[in-house]
Amino acid sequence: MTKPPAQHSDVIVVGAGISGLATAWYLARHGKRVQLFEKDSRPGGKIATHTQQGYTTETSASMMMNFRSEVDQFLFDSNIVDSKVLRTSNVGQNRFLIKDGELYPISMQMKGLFTSPLLSWKSRLRLLSEWAVPKSNQLDESVEHFVTRRLGKQLLELAIEPYVAGTLACDAKLASADAALPRLKMLERQYGSITAGIIVNKLKNIRTSANPEVFSFTGGMQTLVDKLADERSFSLHLNCEVKQLEKDDSGWRVHITRENQDQLLHTRQVVMAAPASIAKKLLASIDSQLSELLASISYAPMNIVHLGYDVSDIPDDLNGIGFLVPEKEKSRMLGNLWMSSAFRNRAPRGKVLLSSYLGGSRLPQVGAWSDEACVNEVTSSLSRYLNIKATPEMVKIDRHEAALPLYHHDYARKTQAIRCLLNKHHGLYINANYLGGVSIRDRILQANITARDLLIQSTQGERWPHFFGQLNPIL
Repeated sequence: MTKPPAQHSDVIVVGAGISGLATAWYLARHGKRVQLFEKDSRPGGKIATHTQQGYTTETSASMMMNFRSEVDQFLFDSNIVDSKVLRTSNVGQNRFLIKDGELYPISMQMKGLFTSPLLSWKSRLRLLSEWAVPKSNQLDESVEHFVTRRLGKQLLELAIEPYVAGTLACDAKLASADAALPRLKMLERQYGSITAGIIVNKLKNIRTSANPEVFSFTGGMQTLVDKLADERSFSLHLNCEVKQLEKDDSGWRVHITRENQDQLLHTRQVVMAAPASIAKKLLASIDSQLSELLASISYAPMNIVHLGYDVSDIPDDLNGIGFLVPEKEKSRMLGNLWMSSAFRNRAPRGKVLLSSYLGGSRLPQVGAWSDEACVNEVTSSLSRYLNIKATPEMVKIDRHEAALPLYHHDYARKTQAIRCLLNKHHGLYINANYLGGVSIRDRILQANITARDLLIQSTQGERWPHFFGQLNPIL
């Protein structure tokens, strides 16, 4: 990691979050000379694991949910599969929803939703007739309109809106369904109906997101980052900022700053794996239209409040992974994860770890809140929803000013335009969480696709190694 950057390389990757690390790994495995530059002192971006008073907390992503064979292959080939820690089996698929201030079990599977006592008979009949709803090819249809049109308003309120707000930090009224719910939109486009698509996929034995494998790693999510960062097949340079990009006849000139020293490097191809705010600056002199599109991508803030309690302070058995809070509940909390229930060794024996989420498009002002205000809001909500009255014995707050990109308004159309403009610049690629999904699963999958496209462009006709696999559409 401390070796000086090489003057020439095949590929330079900008940004050592999970997107950049995974892209560098794929390319290096195929024999490319890859240099990965990160301006911070550690790799991983927002992914980090901390231990405080015996509690293990995650700075951002708390777990992986995977249903893609390409990601399974990646974990196996990167020798991290043995570090996987599956979600505690006794919590199963148990997740909850707040309704009228009370906790209710909720399923994310169509069958479970259909039989839920929360769903009215009118809504169940609406689900049964979903196959008859006319297909729409409207781009950037809002989540609210799409779900209400196909599945009904109650299902939007019970399942989809809390998911979009709590997991993606978006507003269902503003979020593009193409960006926020790509698999459901694809089912409609391909089969004319979500229900028909699910049935056809089951008959074809195509795995969908209905039963994902949920897991973390020994030592937390940072183990994934550390494993990739220790990969010796590519060069990782920390505390090294890319300041400028220039095109030339042989590829790209990359200006970097390292230990207050400027250096000029040459590379054939560049992968931008940095936030849109950084990418827009580096690409401003290359393509002003592309830079303006990147500048228009907005991010939502998020504060994660981790609280540790003695198990005797928790009145009820937390047999599940947590709960989401629908917008109609008028709560400032997006959701709460029961981390010590979901995974072993996240809290000392006899203790409970709860991680709560504040912010997103519902509460953009959360970034200005004091630590005390954040804790007071969470403890008030936990008192109301879980009847927890005790003072927490451990408190940790993780703040993200720009946590997740907002998939609002014309987001799908905007990302299409970004991809089209990239095609004009030979050797330039973007793999970041504002293109193709924010989950770690999506980031690894997009790294696979980016590496494949880069290799096809640089070495036409070569046979691809097994780790690229069959890149099926995301269903």
